[in-house]
Parts: sequence; structure tokens; C-alpha cells
Amino acid sequence: MQDAALAMSVLAGPDPRDRHSIPGGDVDWPAAAEPGSLRGLRIGYSPTLGYLRVDPEVRAVVDAAVARLERDLGCTVEQADPGWSDPAEGFWACVAADTDLRGLRRLAAAHRDRMSDYVLDLLDTPWTAEQLTDGQSTRRAVANRAARYLSDHDVLVTPTCPVAAHPLDRGGPQGLTPGQWLGFLWPANLAGLPAISVPAGRLADGRWVGLQIVGRHLADATVLRLAAAFEQLPRSSGSPTST
Repeated sequence: MQDAALAMSVLAGPDPRDRHSIPGGDVDWPAAAEPGSLRGLRIGYSPTLGYLRVDPEVRAVVDAAVARLERDLGCTVEQADPGWSDPAEGFWACVAADTDLRGLRRLAAAHRDRMSDYVLDLLDTPWTAEQLTDGQSTRRAVANRAARYLSDHDVLVTPTCPVAAHPLDRGGPQGLTPGQWLGFLWPANLAGLPAISVPAGRLADGRWVGLQIVGRHLADATVLRLAAAFEQLPRSSGSPTST
């Protein structure tokens, strides 16, 4: 976590070119990356967000990792879904609205054979103004629901991905849409919440499974502190989270 803290100490803070950037200096990044007492930290665990299908082997590794947050770190864990519906359609509309469609479409015309199918689908969609504003409504809905959920929990934890890693030469796991295998990552992006992925353990074939930690708005230090504490836990060779 020290590497992540060092990177954030450089990256965090305002930039006059970005109207969404916020003041920095509110987080002592090196200190946040030092494991400390987390006893009583309220964790909400959502293994599916209420709508994603998770591979049973992945679920078993993440379940075991979450159990250690309670057993070994003294956190309080409640399994509870945050309550928003699948934001996939609105997410892509936000991507379209936030990017340079005209410029990317010019690139796609010349380099389609080098671009991922889901990027081409985004660029080929004849977006309407209503779809783009619906995307912004989805963003607000996820942010508002996340705020309510995180008023009762200090962090939300989920699998990072519902399936194991796929070969590098593929754009994604075979037979799955981006929403089906990236869906755990989108809510934090939509809501602007701090999030991190830490290794939760390995599958029987050696592939890693990730645990995602999502914090309240501006609660980066809490996210980093929990990630650092989990990273320092010893791994026993007989557990699903062994390294």
C-alpha cells in the first residue's frame, strides 16, 4: 500500500484544467497506508450488488477474505446490497457524454481492426440527447443511494470481478458482456467514490481474485487503511486466500 500512498500523494489535489478536481492536503497518505486498529469499522458486504452473477469459486475466495475482516481485524460485517439497480445502460451513456465522440469516431474509421468490440459499439451507437441525460440521472441515482448506504456502513466491499482473469489477448471473458464482468467497478466511478482492489486469494488454478473496497465520499484514508491492514494479514497455506 505504500506505493499506492506515494502515487496518491503526487496525484491528489486540484488542477486548474479540471473543474471537477478538489483541494488536497486532507489526507496524510503515508500514515493512511500504515496498518492500524480497525476494530468496530462497519463493513457492508455485497457479493453480487443484487444483480451480478458471480462464479462460485470466486465467491468462495471473497467470502473467506471478508470473514477475515471480521475475525482478524475486528470489523463488523453485514451482508447487505446497496439497493441501486444495474446502471450499465446509464454508465455507457455517461462515457459517451464525457468523451470526444467526434474525434474517436474518426479514429475508429481508420483503426477499427485495432479497437475493442465494446468500444466500437459505444462509438457506433446513435446517441440521443435523452439517452445522455438519462445517463446523468443514473449517475445521480447511484450517488444518492450510495450516500444512504454508506451512512450506515463505513465501507462497501465486493468482489472486484465476478469471474477469474482472462487471457491478455482477449477483450474480456468469453461469452460475457462488459457489464457482466466489469459491473462491480462502475458504481464507484459513477458516484465518484474512493475505491481500491486488493488481492483476496487464489483459485485452485493459481489465478488471483480481487476484493474491492469502496469508501464514503472523500474517505480515501479509510479505504487505504483497510486495504493496508488486509494486505498485512498472514496467509495460511490451507485457506482459500493463500498466496
